Amino acid sequence: MKLEPCDVLLFINEGTDIFSKISRWGAGRYSHVSLYLGEAFGDYLVFESNLRGASLVNLKSEKGRLVKVMRPNITLAQKQFVISNAINLASDERAAYDIPVIILSCVPRILNEKTCLDIPYKYCRDIKVMCCEGVAECYWRAYIWILPKDKVPLMGDFETSPILEPVYVGRILEDIVP
Repeated sequence: MKLEPCDVLLFINEGTDIFSKISRWGAGRYSHVSLYLGEAFGDYLVFESNLRGASLVNLKSEKGRLVKVMRPNITLAQKQFVISNAINLASDERAAYDIPVIILSCVPRILNEKTCLDIPYKYCRDIKVMCCEGVAECYWRAYIWILPKDKVPLMGDFETSPILEPVYVGRILEDIVP
């Protein structure tokens, strides 16, 4: 399977530790989301948000990880705009990892969905992003509504996106190549 620019990579949680099991119960089968940007200077660039904040990393660092690849049904011009947004967001020093949104928005949303409780929460977009927000933000800035903007995005939401199609499940740089 060959990756294309703007493919969304949903990393499948294969962990056997208690944290991974709790995470699968709450957030679903995925542990991370990133956006494949393409090749540059011999590296295969991926946009992601991790504890370092929004950044560009080499796909080679993810070799062997199991992912589901979701491909957007958008034009080449739209893809170029999404990639430009990813580079700009990763270059913004203010784009730190958004821990507060996890506590104040993600956890209440997950508890509401899992327990049928009515825990109030409010989602407010800002320059800080967690992985789901970061990938969605690259599309939102291109005026592509990959996910609704009124609720905090979770990793599993990408499976129901109206513009993404599942194209493959496999291991990075083993079954899936740039």
